[in-house]
This record gives sequence, structure tokens and C-alpha cells, in this order.
Amino acid sequence: MPKSQTQNAKIAAAALRLAAARGWENVTFDALAKAAKISPAILKKHFASPNDIIPVVIEEITRETLASAGKTRGSPRDVMFDLLMSRFDVLQKNRKAVLSITETARRDHSLACVLARAVLKSIGTTIDAAKIETPPRSVLIAGASAVYAWAFLAWRRDKTRDMSKTMAALDRALRLAGKISELVIQNS
Repeated sequence: MPKSQTQNAKIAAAALRLAAARGWENVTFDALAKAAKISPAILKKHFASPNDIIPVVIEEITRETLASAGKTRGSPRDVMFDLLMSRFDVLQKNRKAVLSITETARRDHSLACVLARAVLKSIGTTIDAAKIETPPRSVLIAGASAVYAWAFLAWRRDKTRDMSKTMAALDRALRLAGKISELVIQNS
């Protein structure tokens, strides 16, 4: 992967622009290199296929999310709500591209695997930013990923300008996750 944060940001931005304009399945190395204004050889040195650029895209979405969320305060549930809604704000700015990538992933198993790994890593980064430490990390990541997936499905269908349906789904999912967490802790 390129070492430069700036280069990663350029690659991610180019990938999102192309996914929105052409659909992810039509994104090529040459088009990515041209859009990112870098050499195709450099791109091919660090990535085996355009799908391998997805982790960089997800990392940049996460970086932008955490930067835009700033310092969040409150209960772990409140902090996760704020961080995940900040993520949906970033996704909303790139809605057409994100929907293209996820729709392609439904048909492309290798893309689905790359996307799932990148999102799980991103959820772990989000949990770290929220400073949530219990229950065990693997349980936190599984629970937070389920919450995110539930809210993401709502976001995909949410046509409201203020993402009110996404917020409601996220709120319900976090409330349910909190109840499950309490049960797990009580029965441990």
C-alpha cells in the first residue's frame, strides 16, 4: 500500500469518483491511475486489482469520519451513535459510489470478502476511538458490526434528506445491542 496518507487519499477519492460515474465493476487500474494522477505502475506495485483498493477507500472514510466527529462524549452508546452517524454523513456524500461498490460486492465474492475485512477493521478503529473496552474485543467488534450492518441496510433505503430513517434504525440497533450486552455481562 502506498505510504503517503496524501496518496491514499488521492487514490480513495479517485476510486469513489469513478465508482459513482461508471459503477465499480467498470473501474480499471488505468482509469484509477489517471483520476488519482499517479503512475499505473505505482498503483499496480501496491495493489493486485482494483478491488484491493477498497481497504484504502474504507480507511479514508474512517479517517474522515473520526476527523468530522471530533471529540465525542457521553455513554458508550452515545459515543458509538455519534461516530456511526458521522460515518453515515461521510457515506452520504459518496452515496452513489458506496452503493455501486456494495451492489457489485453482492455479485463479486472476492470484492465482498475484501469489503467485509475492511469494514471489520474500520469498526475496530471506531471502537478504539470510542474508548470502549468491555466486553471482550471480539464480542465488541461482532456486536458493533451487526449494529452497523443493520443501520447500513436502513441507510441504503433511506431517501430522507436528514437520514432520519437511518438514525432511527441505528438507535434501535444500539438499544438492542445494549440490552444483549447487559444480558451477556449478567450471565458471565
